[in-house]
Amino acid sequence: MNIMSFTARALLLIILAANTGCDYGADRLPGSWKSVSVKNPSPFFKNALAEYKEGAITLDLYPDKRFIWADSLQNMQLKGSFEVKGDKILLTLNKDDEKIALGFSAGKKKLIIRTDDYFTFTFVRDDRH
Repeated sequence: MNIMSFTARALLLIILAANTGCDYGADRLPGSWKSVSVKNPSPFFKNALAEYKEGAITLDLYPDKRFIWADSLQNMQLKGSFEVKGDKILLTLNKDDEKIALGFSAGKKKLIIRTDDYFTFTFVRDDRH
């Protein structure tokens, strides 16, 4: 075995070990979640985001990988499927198969979702469902 082959295999093992060691809480995702805050560092969103009160957004993630995102202030409901890839949750919308990649971390009772445009949605588990 030459040194390049050995180095490539060692690097692959390190990457695999690092990826399997990361736990972003994917197993904790299924369930009903309600928003407790919506934030964005831009001053342009300050007034609009102040309107979001607890529960204005609900997110239902089902064990069969379906989701429903409902925003009561925007009178909007998105439905589709989701899959987890590392620290990203990929939402696929039913209406046009658009995929949206969101960063996330999940605990037993708290879910944080981050968008590429710096929005942070914080949810708590909604035990009423």
